[in-house]
Amino acid sequence: MLETNNIAILGSGWLGFSLAQCLLAQHPTLHLSTRSNTKLTALLHAGFNAYIIDIEALSGNDQGDV
Repeated sequence: MLETNNIAILGSGWLGFSLAQCLLAQHPTLHLSTRSNTKLTALLHAGFNAYIIDIEALSGNDQGDV
């Protein structure tokens, strides 16, 4: 049986980033998302597997209402 310890955190604001920092030592395959290109670069330099995910852009909703 294949066992993985991958963790993904959607959002890298104050809560997501703090959680990611705590978990990074135990889970080197931690994935973290952001909506900003600038923040993406910073997260990659900090050692995270980071990705751009903009839910508003995916839904086509410019108002932020879900």
